[in-house]
Amino acid sequence: MGGVENGTREIEQAGVFWLYLGKGDGTFAACTEVGAGWNKSKDVIGIGDGNSDAASTCPC
Repeated sequence: MGGVENGTREIEQAGVFWLYLGKGDGTFAACTEVGAGWNKSKDVIGIGDGNSDAASTCPC
C-alpha cells in the first residue's frame, strides 16, 4: 500500500511543491504538482512531524 507515508516531497528553488507518492514496493508513482509559491515559506514540516525530525509524531 503506497501513499504519502511511503513517499517524499520536494520544493524547488522557484517555489513549486512536488509530491512523489510511494507505491509500497520501494518505487514512486509519477510526481504531482501541489502548487507554486512555496518559496515564500520559511519552514515547511510534514503533517504529524511536530519536532521537524522527518518522522511522524502523529499517534494515528
